[in-house]
Amino acid sequence: RVRPQRAMASKLSSLQRQRIATCVDLVRQHDLAHYLCSTLMKPEYRSNAFVIHALNCELDQVAKKSTKAHFAALKFKWWTDAISKVCSDSHKIPDHPVVVSLPELVNESRSGKYFLSKLVQAKVQKVERPLKVVKTLDTIEQHVDSTYSSLFHLILESSQVDNPDCVHA
Repeated sequence: RVRPQRAMASKLSSLQRQRIATCVDLVRQHDLAHYLCSTLMKPEYRSNAFVIHALNCELDQVAKKSTKAHFAALKFKWWTDAISKVCSDSHKIPDHPVVVSLPELVNESRSGKYFLSKLVQAKVQKVERPLKVVKTLDTIEQHVDSTYSSLFHLILESSQVDNPDCVHA
């Protein structure tokens, strides 16, 4: 088993390491392709990628594990509120391993906050109106742009990549 957070271990507290390990395990269990890709990143950027992919896994699990749309809506409401608190720099962030790790990623970045909100809203829309998401090729492209493009923009930003060619690829 790969320990992606090893290089950062000296800089992180034991609580932070435990949260990152939870994110790594979540991605390993639910998104093996992104787990494997993230292990190939530079050590100083791995933990950020795992936190972002863990958020995506958590949001996907809401849709998969909720048997009724009403329950999914309540869970997504919690995630929407949590992301809003992260984006507003609130000190009342829920004690959840993924949510607590997000403020370090978005810091003062307006675009990071935008992409977090865009990602959550896309997942909510997919659950609320699943047929609308797959209705046409344009709606599929919009959904992919809102989800995976947001994920990759967050990873690029948290890795301090500012090359315009990478950002617009």
